[in-house]
Amino acid sequence: MTNALTAMNAMNGKKPPSIQEVEKKTDEYFAKLDADGDKKITLREFKSFVKKDKQILEILLGQGVAKG
Repeated sequence: MTNALTAMNAMNGKKPPSIQEVEKKTDEYFAKLDADGDKKITLREFKSFVKKDKQILEILLGQGVAKG
């Protein structure tokens, strides 16, 4: 997550994020991903989230984790 946020900030001409910013963003994404609130992220929840969040999809595509 740190690398992804650092890359996004660099693309936008911003400084690298602090540990606190990374932790906050990670918590925000986890809360969005965990649709049913069971503190677990299922593959279905993950796929549903990625389809809705273009920024995450671009990161995954750029890292070769997802296919377009």
